[in-house]
Amino acid sequence: MSPSRTRRPVAHLRSRSEVVVAVLVGVGIVLATVFLIWAMRPGSANQVGTGGIMSRQPRVSLFIVLAALAMFGAIMWVLRGRRRPKKMNRRTAVIATVIVVGAAIVVGAIFYPGGLVRHWPAQPKVTPNTEPTSTVPVGTTARPGTTVHPSPTTAKPATTATTTKGA
Repeated sequence: MSPSRTRRPVAHLRSRSEVVVAVLVGVGIVLATVFLIWAMRPGSANQVGTGGIMSRQPRVSLFIVLAALAMFGAIMWVLRGRRRPKKMNRRTAVIATVIVVGAAIVVGAIFYPGGLVRHWPAQPKVTPNTEPTSTVPVGTTARPGTTVHPSPTTAKPATTATTTKGA
């Protein structure tokens, strides 16, 4: 038998909380990318108001992105800024910031220039044509050896130009 190996301690380079945070951030990036691909998908050129939510409602999308950036900036300022309120508990400061910035976002949505939501006109309903149509064009053969001719009532009379010879 070979001699047993002694177990040596392995030096962990990262703590468990750092690994969990890194995995969660990676999953968040993937989910945000999937959401943006879904939201920014192009619509058809024939119909207005199709496609992803960011192509149908670009004003709302821009407003939401700006509101999220304002909320993130305000929370970061409360938590890490030099002139932040220092006598407040961190949780109370974040809750107060969310309420104040949320109220500002609602007021901004109300007074957004030109309106926030764009309403597209209703698309007309297209009903399929159920009448039987002839698929054989005039002048072609319907069956081998048979030629379809136009009816005499729809045929135009042939006009010929007559010329008179003068002396």
